[in-house]
Amino acid sequence: MKKTIIDLFESSVEKYGKKTFLLEKRHHAFQPTTYAETREQALEVGAGLASLGIRPKDKVAILAEGSNGWIISELGIFYAGAISVPLSVKLEESNDLLFRLRHAEVKALFVSKQQLPKIRRIRAELPQLEQIIVLGHIPLESGETAYGMLKRLGRDYLAGRKEEFLKIGQAIRNDDYATITYTSGTTADPKGVVLTHRNYTANVEQSLSRIDIPSSYRTLIILPLDHCFAHVVGFYIMIACGASVATIQIGATPMETLKNIPQNIREVKPNFLLSVPALAKNFRKNIETSIRAKGRFTERLFDFALRTAYIYNQDGYHKGKGWRILHPSWGFSTSCCSARCGRHSAAAWSSSSGAAHCSIRSCNASSMPSVFRCSRDTDSRKLHPSFRPIRPSTTGTSSDRRARFSNRST
Repeated sequence: MKKTIIDLFESSVEKYGKKTFLLEKRHHAFQPTTYAETREQALEVGAGLASLGIRPKDKVAILAEGSNGWIISELGIFYAGAISVPLSVKLEESNDLLFRLRHAEVKALFVSKQQLPKIRRIRAELPQLEQIIVLGHIPLESGETAYGMLKRLGRDYLAGRKEEFLKIGQAIRNDDYATITYTSGTTADPKGVVLTHRNYTANVEQSLSRIDIPSSYRTLIILPLDHCFAHVVGFYIMIACGASVATIQIGATPMETLKNIPQNIREVKPNFLLSVPALAKNFRKNIETSIRAKGRFTERLFDFALRTAYIYNQDGYHKGKGWRILHPSWGFSTSCCSARCGRHSAAAWSSSSGAAHCSIRSCNASSMPSVFRCSRDTDSRKLHPSFRPIRPSTTGTSSDRRARFSNRST
């Protein structure tokens, strides 16, 4: 069955056309763009590229900070049948950018006004680069086209050839290339990682088999949009669910953009955020520093709340219920009961014996907390360094203890 990114997007536009897809801060407030409006703009961008000579399977790069324009540009590239080459804004023009643009044989480039000076410095060394489309308002030089002008060209193109143009996106197959994403190149020349349309849509399907995202959800993307994780979870999964995507307000400098994150979080109120270890570590460090500055009592209160949250929520998929919050010694782990019923179930703790008993009524198996090991579960002892499970009781006969240990889970 054909399932390309265009198929995924078209299906969501049909279901959620009037619902907000994109949120971007303009004029001191986040302004919404619906799924239907996003489609119209993406068609204009794609048709604009076609009017400038971009053909199916041509490579078109994006070098810009996260914004509506970034996401719409990539959708437009796909509508034109072309291949997206997302580039990091951290790349320097001397070697990094030059190598990637040459190696990918990029014919057109979307670039933000903040990144445009990098391209201008190497423009003469890129004879294959035919078109430069600039996102943002800035005086243009020869060979550069404003993003707004591209969309106007697209509207003119669609006025007489819309059906013909739509057939280009409909003709894309599952195994056609969608993106070429480059590795960092720290030990050798960067490698271009090719991902097909079906790579992306299969990732979306697999992810949604593990998590549920209601259409009422919204996220604020703080990762660079060239990141594959931001691609799949940041907006393609959101598209599949009819949810909303906000981007960070772009500042005059990278540091100013970072400083906008806390304010944007308060304004957007996202249901979840995407992060990578380095970013999460930095967030945690800043939070803990702020807590320590409030005094010892506040720090202890914070530590207690954090430990309780780890115990109660576990890995996020097996959250506690009801009285567990008041009795953290009950049910701070889950067990995979493979001993008898083979069912994956929450374990109910016995405060007297320290054993975990399967919650399936027909199964009386139990396992000891010190030996919980299941590939489908998170070992509760790894959740926090301060975690200390209740040890098995030494009371009872040796035969009682052997009976309890005979049913431990593996």
